Amino acid sequence: MAPSISGGIDHIHIYASDREAAADWYADMLGMAPDPETALWAKSPSGPLTVADATANIHLAIFKAEKLKPQSFAFGVSGEEYERWKTHLKDKGLDVAERDHTISWSIYITDPYENSLEFTTYDHDYIQQRR
Repeated sequence: MAPSISGGIDHIHIYASDREAAADWYADMLGMAPDPETALWAKSPSGPLTVADATANIHLAIFKAEKLKPQSFAFGVSGEEYERWKTHLKDKGLDVAERDHTISWSIYITDPYENSLEFTTYDHDYIQQRR
């Protein structure tokens, strides 16, 4: 049997042609801010500029890359958060795609560096009742 992973996902790698511009985009769109604990890594051109959400539970390690390597990742949200994210992202002028997956609902957006972000809720009935 494999050992457990007690810390969940530590961070997600994403690639951008401009780390600072990407960090600004994630700050504006998702409220993420540079992580002071890992700031020393960003001093190296090959190191990541790491941003975190307000709870410091979600970290994105932004690496500079001339040739983009698009990633795809999903955030888990409640039904109420899902509705707030949908409104927020549309208010920010993003193209928001929405899909019913029968047991869940997902919102999809793409950042300026071709990374695909998904916001998923398993509160399917909550969202369905608002349609």
